[in-house]
Amino acid sequence: MVTSHSFDVPAHQNIYNHSLGRKLKITFSLDENNMNDETGLLLLVPGFGASINSNVYKKMRDSFADEYNLVVIQCDYFGSEFMQDADKITINQDVILRSLTDTQKNEVLRGESSLESFIQYYKGTVPGVAVLNENIDNFNDMGFLQAIDLITAVESVKIILKDNNYLFNQNRLIGYGHSHGAYLLHLSNMLMPNLFSYIIDNSSWIKPEYIKQVRYLIFKRNNITFNLSFNYLLRNILMDAEILDLRNIKHDTKIHTQILCFQGTNDTLVDFSEKEAFINSFINSEIIKITEENIDNIIVNSSAHGLNADFIQMFKFAIKKEKELMINSIFECEIKIKDLQIKSYNKSLPIFVFSHVENYYYIK
Repeated sequence: MVTSHSFDVPAHQNIYNHSLGRKLKITFSLDENNMNDETGLLLLVPGFGASINSNVYKKMRDSFADEYNLVVIQCDYFGSEFMQDADKITINQDVILRSLTDTQKNEVLRGESSLESFIQYYKGTVPGVAVLNENIDNFNDMGFLQAIDLITAVESVKIILKDNNYLFNQNRLIGYGHSHGAYLLHLSNMLMPNLFSYIIDNSSWIKPEYIKQVRYLIFKRNNITFNLSFNYLLRNILMDAEILDLRNIKHDTKIHTQILCFQGTNDTLVDFSEKEAFINSFINSEIIKITEENIDNIIVNSSAHGLNADFIQMFKFAIKKEKELMINSIFECEIKIKDLQIKSYNKSLPIFVFSHVENYYYIK
């Protein structure tokens, strides 16, 4: 019988202002009665628009633990709450006002009626802005601290399993991610080389695209289509986006992780040829090219970003390709990205020390 567990751990120190006190929420599912030395770990990482509370991820945690002999892990990584829908928005009221009759407009201007009372009758598209309330203590950093949280989640669950004398295969750690979630898997696997035995990548970018362009979310309420923009704090404080480009990360360890990538040719956020070259740079990798002609309407329903994929069917396909690999994670190493230096230490939970980070982030 599959059971689910959630807990909080002290999160890694904020690398941008060195503050302490963050909490990291972790949830995992397992079949306690069927744990054995072949039981693997699986980390699910959503990207923009999904979270550990999304129904599809709740379903995957329980069903994958049951069907594939896995302990399935997720966490609310740093700033992930800013990657969903907006709790509060501001809209361009002039668009609504222009649609009113002169009488209605005068009622609003004189305060006899509110603009909200007429919105329900408006038909069309209204621009809006997400009110995010990000600050340096908590923001969508799209990079290092998010990846460190994922590593912390995995290592925390390992500690719990060991403390409770559960058998499991410590060499079998699968990462399954969508879009930015898959990017974070690659980043985690470079910050702690060969952390994963197998990465399943659905449409990851090589560098977060929402650094250079605003994210837009389109949704409909009643008769109104809202076109909501998300202007993330990172765009204002990151001085050199190249440090978040996976191709610029240097260390002395070869990545032996098995990588299976699904990538669409009509992805407007990811250049296929660049992504193909990146994936092929690893010694144990495969890229599945999704064109309009090979959409199967079972696993993938589009060749655009995210492939409009059925996450469960994609995993079912990918897990059949898993190889038995003996890969040892490198817990202590030094990584360089331009003149940014990152040293990792194995202190029960891993600790990362960043040098010269102030050269790349404008932090007041």
